[in-house]
Amino acid sequence: TGKRYIYQKQGIPLTIEMRYLIGVKSGVKDFLVNRTDIPVEVIEKADEHNLKSLGSYLLFSDRSTAYLSTCINPLGNTTNTLEQFLSNRFIYDLQFSNLLLWLLGKHSLIDLRCIWVHMSIPIDGSNPETTYPTLTKVWINWHYWWNSRFPSL
Repeated sequence: TGKRYIYQKQGIPLTIEMRYLIGVKSGVKDFLVNRTDIPVEVIEKADEHNLKSLGSYLLFSDRSTAYLSTCINPLGNTTNTLEQFLSNRFIYDLQFSNLLLWLLGKHSLIDLRCIWVHMSIPIDGSNPETTYPTLTKVWINWHYWWNSRFPSL
């Protein structure tokens, strides 16, 4: 399932697309390739950024649009690669308390869900670097809001 939000500030639209993913088996770049019309060569040039307290996210652009994309995890930091996602899951899911719930059939041993967030803003021929701080600021607020409201199992 997914949702699209469009916000405007001073006539400039910010689009946020979200998808609730179950059974994550690949990273954000693969999801972008398979679920968007953004050319592969643009996606491959995405730069990974990391905020210690929140996690990693991708920033990239084409000629007309700047993008931010990442996956919000049920617990822990946001991730971009399958390796980051699985590492995060092992840290937060493989706890003794979860093992008992798993043995009782009340909880998955490893939670393979995430909320994929994909933000975009037009750059109108300007340097995309000038829009990245806006996307990052919005993502920080978005992350805090959704992280505390992640759907329960």
